[in-house]
Amino acid sequence: MVQQLNLKKSFPGAPMLMEKLHWFQFLQHPVARRLKKILFWVGFVIALFSSFFWGLQHSFPGATIADFVENQIHANTGITVKISPLQLGWKTLHIDSVEIMVPEQMNHPDISKLIEFQQIDGYLWPLLSQDIVVLSQAYNGKIRIDTDMRHFNQMNYSLSKIALDQIPVMNIIPYIFIRADLSMRGQITNLRALQNRKEMFAQGNVQGKLENMLIRLKDSVSELLPGMQLPDVQLDEVSFQIDYGNTMNIKELRIRGDIEGVLKGSIQWNPQNLMSSRVNIQARAKLGETLQKAAGSMAVLLRQFQCGETFDVELTGTLGQMNLPKRRRCT
Repeated sequence: MVQQLNLKKSFPGAPMLMEKLHWFQFLQHPVARRLKKILFWVGFVIALFSSFFWGLQHSFPGATIADFVENQIHANTGITVKISPLQLGWKTLHIDSVEIMVPEQMNHPDISKLIEFQQIDGYLWPLLSQDIVVLSQAYNGKIRIDTDMRHFNQMNYSLSKIALDQIPVMNIIPYIFIRADLSMRGQITNLRALQNRKEMFAQGNVQGKLENMLIRLKDSVSELLPGMQLPDVQLDEVSFQIDYGNTMNIKELRIRGDIEGVLKGSIQWNPQNLMSSRVNIQARAKLGETLQKAAGSMAVLLRQFQCGETFDVELTGTLGQMNLPKRRRCT
């Protein structure tokens, strides 16, 4: 101890030298040697994996995979899909766009594709926990889909601020033009049965809303009904809650704006003939002042469905043949 004190007084750098000496002695310890070997192999594996992944990125057969998926979808469904080459990244499997084309039996001169998804990213790291997470952009909005690979029976999905008027197929709806922003979230709970073709209809639920909705009659209505003119219908919000499966149960569809009302009902699907599916809808609504003034000669026709200032209507029949609407009993 005295020698160490004298060494410190005579040589100011002695403490640092002794610290390095202790560190050198530690490195020679068997535990330290094992630790160095572990760190070496960890670094080696990381470097090997990085080199492998870098090579895989540059030789990834993205175009071949896209062509294979396109052919499989067309062979099984008859629908033509155009998929951009897949790109492998460090975190995601990326696709620039997926276009679902108009089926031949629905050939329409004004559109060539039904819908398009852009900037699709399937996240790779969640696969370690056996989850699939897919994000996409579409028509000024965002889409998210996730499912659990361990059970692969439930899929959750959400849409945020999708501009309906930018979807090509919406522009061929006869007689009316619709503009709105769609947001919704829901789930499908029978993926395995659908995949095995044991069930025909997806089961699950969805809830959401349409915001800033505009409904405008097209010029074709004036040609069909000369002299009929109705103003644009502005709806602040249309919210909905729906359970679907063999029966679509509309728990509530609530409307706010130029029309204030609520709609409930159900559609009992017929798997042998969809047009024979049974429909039972009840709707209660009140027209805003602008629409009441614009009703004109139609006011007489509409009056038979009124209870005070409210229209209370029931619709029944099938998708192929609806009965005439009738007024429900006034309460």
